[in-house]
Amino acid sequence: MATTITYTQQGDYFLPDLQLPEQQKAKIGVFGQRHKRYLKVHHRLYLFQPAHIM
Repeated sequence: MATTITYTQQGDYFLPDLQLPEQQKAKIGVFGQRHKRYLKVHHRLYLFQPAHIM
């Protein structure tokens, strides 16, 4: 099975045109929700930092 990858030029660079398959949303359990709330309250910098800074 051969996969062909196409590229798009952005300035001086060629970036691959990649698409991820659709995924269903996973449900977060009770402890996951508690951990998320803890991060939201105590570690706001880590949870809400823009992706390009991380």
